[in-house]
Amino acid sequence: MAIPLLQMYKVARYIAGRKLSGDKRYPLVLMLEPLFQCNLACAGCGKIDYPKDILQKRVAAEDALRAVDECGAPIVSIPGGEPLIHKEMPQIVAGIVARRKFVYLCTNAILLARHIDEYRPSTYLTFSIHLDGNKERHDESVCQEGVFDKAVAAIQLARSKGFRVTINCTLFQGEDPDRVADFFELGELMCIDARERNESCGGHFREEYQTPEGEAQRDDEHYSYVAAWGYTGAGNRPELSKEPLEFHYVHPSQRSYK
Repeated sequence: MAIPLLQMYKVARYIAGRKLSGDKRYPLVLMLEPLFQCNLACAGCGKIDYPKDILQKRVAAEDALRAVDECGAPIVSIPGGEPLIHKEMPQIVAGIVARRKFVYLCTNAILLARHIDEYRPSTYLTFSIHLDGNKERHDESVCQEGVFDKAVAAIQLARSKGFRVTINCTLFQGEDPDRVADFFELGELMCIDARERNESCGGHFREEYQTPEGEAQRDDEHYSYVAAWGYTGAGNRPELSKEPLEFHYVHPSQRSYK
């Protein structure tokens, strides 16, 4: 997903202001790590090897927001560990958003469905979900089966509730280029599929298609079908095949997330 215009404008204004002030060095992104503890034991991650007393430490919300103010950077990235484990993470994120700074909340998404209602969609908030490849490669990377499916489902859930979502990916030495290319094509296809539907539904929430109350606005007249994208060759746009849905007993209705 492209960087929002508001973010590009505010970061550009910040850089211009620092240059006009004669600053040669200034922060663009604050890497805020409020904890090291995680609910996965990924290959290649050394944080899980810290002593137990270190893993159980937390940066309090007050201290985290003080760091945000002291740094002054327009963007705050929150990695981990797994940030959603932190009980004060909703307060930390809300405080950063209230300061009109752009926050990227990095997560493996295992806990996202449980905690997503603790957050509110905002132009200033992005869930950055960890995916290291397609299903087999990602589950191998995080040393646990089923995590890829949970992450994809969390992406769909977050999008359906109006959140901006990006993917962060770690490529290890010795990766198979063809498998990496397949993964990037999957991410591109997810974006194409979302833009193809001129409505909001399921895992696709588009701001231009919502009710006055902020609910997803479907278009059942034009999009009541199941579909699959077909490969048409490298560099070519995939082909969409459709099969209409017919409802005889149970008919589509508007879902509410309230």
